[in-house]
Amino acid sequence: MLAFGDEHWRNWTPLAAAIPRYFRIFEASRGGIPAAAAEITAITCHAARRTHVAMKLHLPRAFAAGATAGQVAEALSFMLLPAGGPCLIDAVQAWAEAHEADPSLPSPYVPA
Repeated sequence: MLAFGDEHWRNWTPLAAAIPRYFRIFEASRGGIPAAAAEITAITCHAARRTHVAMKLHLPRAFAAGATAGQVAEALSFMLLPAGGPCLIDAVQAWAEAHEADPSLPSPYVPA
């Protein structure tokens, strides 16, 4: 959604303004769900939809909230049957790209 909005409505909703709004909506909607669990869920949902830009936005938030690389990897593995192997491979690649861009994020390939 963020990329679509930036592409089609940039004059009205620039990405720099849309991201903080998106996170405000996200925080308001998670209710009592622990932050790490909500972020991991968002990562997995965005990965399944192959919206990797949004997935990459949630990765640092998940790790900052206390999620481990093992928890994120396990959550992504649940996509295998409903979304297929290629979707899982793409998600892990997006995570690796996020790690390359920000080495403070755990790598999907190095055991924690």
